[in-house]
Amino acid sequence: AAVWTRTDGVATPTVHIAISLDDGQSWPTAVPLAAATVEPDVVSLGGGVWVVVCRAGGGVGRPQIHATRSDDNGNTWSPLTPISQDEGGAPVFAHGEPVAAAGPNGTVAAAWLVRQQSVNGAIPTTDPYYARSADGGLTWSVQAPLASDPTALQSDGSGMTLASDGAGNWAALWRTTKDFGGPPTSNTNLYTVRS
Repeated sequence: AAVWTRTDGVATPTVHIAISLDDGQSWPTAVPLAAATVEPDVVSLGGGVWVVVCRAGGGVGRPQIHATRSDDNGNTWSPLTPISQDEGGAPVFAHGEPVAAAGPNGTVAAAWLVRQQSVNGAIPTTDPYYARSADGGLTWSVQAPLASDPTALQSDGSGMTLASDGAGNWAALWRTTKDFGGPPTSNTNLYTVRS
């Protein structure tokens, strides 16, 4: 499958997807998923079931992470379902950089970064969150912090990656400029968690 954001010739950025059923020998016409969608990731659950996560919204509301699924190899897609929520604390600027991974028995997880707005001149944080579906993307758990370690709530996180070994074990990795020995610096570090 190939998934991308189209910005040319459209009024608003729109995620498009194309799924090849012959190992890339041929490709169907790309299908637009929804307007005002960016930063897509796609995962196959087998049996013709696909899940796309993306950032949607903006303008009137803050961008949130959404999911959509297809059970017919991408011919049709469900309406976008929001899987992220704003929580208490610092005002949220945006949810972004979503990634997805498939696990066993129809499970799928999504992870993303939540960028907080600066309050009273403080350095804004970028916090990692995740949500999980046990039914192939039909329903999703309430979002939760990806790391319980306060030092994982990064000053400038990016580059989220999520993987599963297919046996129920998960790992996430992201990049940060936080110096774990002191205040934020221009150094780049990697932070990883596993379940």
